[in-house]
Amino acid sequence: MRGRKPTPLEQRKREGTVVPSRHGKGVVQIGGRNAPEAPTDLTKDEKKCWDYLVTDLVESGTIDHIDAGIVEGAAITWARARQARRHIKKKGLVIAGKTGSVTNPAVRIEREAWSSFRQISEQLGLSPSARARLGIASVRKRTMQQELTDKIGPSPRGLRAVKEG
Repeated sequence: MRGRKPTPLEQRKREGTVVPSRHGKGVVQIGGRNAPEAPTDLTKDEKKCWDYLVTDLVESGTIDHIDAGIVEGAAITWARARQARRHIKKKGLVIAGKTGSVTNPAVRIEREAWSSFRQISEQLGLSPSARARLGIASVRKRTMQQELTDKIGPSPRGLRAVKEG
C-alpha cells in the first residue's frame, strides 16, 4: 500500500471530519468491550504477557472478545522473545558448533519474535505511533489533543499562519 495509512473512522468522528458520502458507517460493535478469556494452554510466560496486554487494552477500552486471537499471538511472540533472550544470556551470543564458533540460533528467534510482536502491536495500538494514529494518547481513554492541551495549554485563539507576499 502506498502512502500513509488511512485514518480510522472513529478518529475522524472525534475530529469532526467525517464526510458521509465518502466514509462508510464504520465498524459495528456488538455487545460491550469485554476482555477475552485467556486460552488455557498458555505457558506461564505467555499467560504473564497476556495479562499485561489485556490489562492495558481493557483500561484503554480498545479490546473485545473477538480480539482473542491477535492478543494470543502478541502474548506468544512476546514470551518467545523473552525466552530466547534468557537462552542467549545463559549460553552467550556465540556458541560452539560442529565447525567452530557460530552465532547462537536463539538470536534469530529473538529477532523474529520481536519483529512479529511489533507488527501485531501496531494492530492493537500498543506502540506510541499506533496510539497516535488511532487517537489514543494513553490507557486513560484520552486523545492526543486532550493530552497536549493538559501539557502545553489550549491553542491560542486568533493565531494563524499567514503567507508573506
